[in-house]
Formats: sequence, structure tokens, C-alpha cells
Amino acid sequence: MKFAMRQNQDEYTIRRMECKKMNNGDYQLSWNYNKASHFLVVVHPAKITNEPEDRIVSWLEKNGTELLDHFTMTSEDFAWYLVQERDFCVKKNKFIIPRGCIRIGVPYCIGVYPCQISQEEWAIYGVPNKTNVAVISVSIPVEIRYKRLFFSGKRLCMFRPRFDSKQLDGILCYKPSCCHSRFPVSAESMRASREGWLEVRLPKGEELNLSVALEYREYYHVRIEED
Repeated sequence: MKFAMRQNQDEYTIRRMECKKMNNGDYQLSWNYNKASHFLVVVHPAKITNEPEDRIVSWLEKNGTELLDHFTMTSEDFAWYLVQERDFCVKKNKFIIPRGCIRIGVPYCIGVYPCQISQEEWAIYGVPNKTNVAVISVSIPVEIRYKRLFFSGKRLCMFRPRFDSKQLDGILCYKPSCCHSRFPVSAESMRASREGWLEVRLPKGEELNLSVALEYREYYHVRIEED
């Protein structure tokens, strides 16, 4: 069988893709489409450096026959699913990714590719503008406390991200309300902190704003837990 990546956005495309977490921890996908015999669903951590489309054909050349037989495979950090179009319609345009596929505390990307499979060829169709991609973002819980510093005209802000410091490096930023710049929180500063608490001295009446660095905002968000 021949495997080929193709483009035909008029006939083979994905629209209105949605992903929501169910009460049991599974993730439910839904999407609209024009035409396909199958859908290839690729699940991987969001920080994979290469675009998944770069490896689809080479991976299928090695594993496509097995995926046709079993419909589900895992390889390194990737999970691969093959969904038959008729089964997708029977389930009212819904597909379930089991919770065990998604590691806690790791953001994921899920790509859905319309396919046309015959005995001679497996054609995978790329989708422009990433309308075939859903992101499972991760919350970064941050505890924050303020203390008055008597006789100094300042207040002490203490904050502690409850997150893996190695994974957090450069993702979380802090910005005093009196300042225009944002400062990244490094893994080194987390290791040097006392029990994970980082301290910033602020002028009286000012507050500390915490956010995610611009390039990571699709994958992470901050959840403040004030004491």
C-alpha cells in the first residue's frame, strides 16, 4: 500500500472541532467534515518540536497495516487512532480518547486528519489553518500571600507555583503592577527558594500579576489560590 500526504481543502477538511473533558476523565472529540472514508487521530504532548504532519507518512509506512487491524497504537509519546467514517456517524460525530492516554500536568495537541483508504493507497489530507487541531491546556496553580513590612513603606508578596519546576522553566512570569516588564520564573530560582516560595518586595498598595509567557499561552493558564 502507498501512503501519501495530500491537500484538497474543498472536499477533505475538518471544521468546528471541539474537545471537552468528561466527568470520568475521558476526552470527547467532535468535528464536522465534508468527505472521508476514515479519520486519523494523532495525540501527542504539545511541546513536541516537529510538526506531527512531518512524521505521519513515515510512521504509517512502518505501522499502517497494524493500525488498520487494531485501530489504536501507541509509539513513544504519540497515540494513534484510526476511526472509520461509518462508526463516527453512528456515534453522532463523537470520538472518545481514554483518560489514560493523557498524562496529568502535560498539555496535549490532538490532530484529526481526513483520510481516503483503498487497497492501493492511504491518502491523508492536511487541513489549513489548524482547524483540525484541539489543545488540552494545563492549569498552573499558584498560591499567593501578601505581608506588610512595617516601617519600610513596602509589602512582601510571596508566591509558590504548585507545579514541576523543571517543566515550569520560562513558562510562568510575574509583573509588579507598578512595572511595565514581565519577569520569567526560572527552574533555578525555584530550586533556590524556601519550600518553593518566591518573594518579591513591592511598594505599598501595589500587587503582583502572574501570567504565562506569550509563546505558551495556548498550552498553560494560571490559577491563583490566595491565602
